[in-house]
Amino acid sequence: MKATLAASEIERKSARQRAAYAQQRAMGIPPKGPRAFGFKEDRRTPLEAEAKYIREAYRILLSDAEGEGTVYAVRRYFAEQGIKTMTGRDWSQATVRQLITRPSNAGLMRANDGGLQVGKIKPIVSRETWDAAQAVLSAPGRTVPAGRKPVKFWLAGVARCGGCGGPMKAAGAKGHDYYRCKVATEPRVDKTIKHVAMRAADLEAIVMARIFEEVQAGRFDGEEGSAARVDEVNAEISSLRERMAAAQAAMLDGLGDAAQWRAGLAKLSQRAEALEGERDRLLARGGAVAPIAEKWRRLASGLDDQGKGWAVLKGWPVMYQEITPEERRALARGLGKISVERGRAKPMERVKFSTGL
Repeated sequence: MKATLAASEIERKSARQRAAYAQQRAMGIPPKGPRAFGFKEDRRTPLEAEAKYIREAYRILLSDAEGEGTVYAVRRYFAEQGIKTMTGRDWSQATVRQLITRPSNAGLMRANDGGLQVGKIKPIVSRETWDAAQAVLSAPGRTVPAGRKPVKFWLAGVARCGGCGGPMKAAGAKGHDYYRCKVATEPRVDKTIKHVAMRAADLEAIVMARIFEEVQAGRFDGEEGSAARVDEVNAEISSLRERMAAAQAAMLDGLGDAAQWRAGLAKLSQRAEALEGERDRLLARGGAVAPIAEKWRRLASGLDDQGKGWAVLKGWPVMYQEITPEERRALARGLGKISVERGRAKPMERVKFSTGL
């Protein structure tokens, strides 16, 4: 009986908190929480000592000057200035992106319906500047201008462990670069599951060989209706991101059960990741890489019967250099699922492709 009453009281208290939270949002008052970078404790008034760096971050991102125009350039600027995050850490490209996409920088905040509204927040940058930055960051198939640190391990997060299905990440051992299962490095990993690893050079060569075969077969040339589907997927991804942001804000405010929020966020994140994979496959089939595919076909037309296997990299190093690591990653995602199986077989026999084009 007491437990039932306690549960009822908790539910009523949570309902009151949610109602108060919704009322504050309707009034344009930002939720309470830790001080945000660039703002004072009230989360509404800019702290000029930090706000000036945020303005410079937008200027760098929107610049066409050499060495600027990228998230990496902003991160490099912060490092040069000795600017740290609110937790005292160096800025990463992920945290820089989070900073630039933060609505409060333009005096905006999330409304109760998940959309954006003008809040009682003094903006650090104009709405026009903020919108321009979001367009740059969300552009599908966006190329990487000069100044960004190049991606070296372009199959990280794309290739999957054949043991557990988790993503593979870059790692070094005994003077060689490897891709190994990310799950295997986690503190509480299940020791009963056998995870995998493979030399980076081997895995990348095998995937590039498969990409070349797909290009030669014309499977990256697009399909009817793909552009419309990309628009639909992008819209759903945006909706999911907004829901995730609202859930994270609710967690900060202590609304509801934190474990339930985390579980919900994990499901939303998985769905967003799946949609991003679908979008990458659609883009890889369409105009984003069509010029590259055509260039590859022209280069290959003057060659003998070396169109398959390891010869892609051994015989045509120029072809490998024709595309950036980011473009290689997009093409790899366009192949579908890439998994690396355990065993002592040759590397080419351990790499499996499924749900291909």
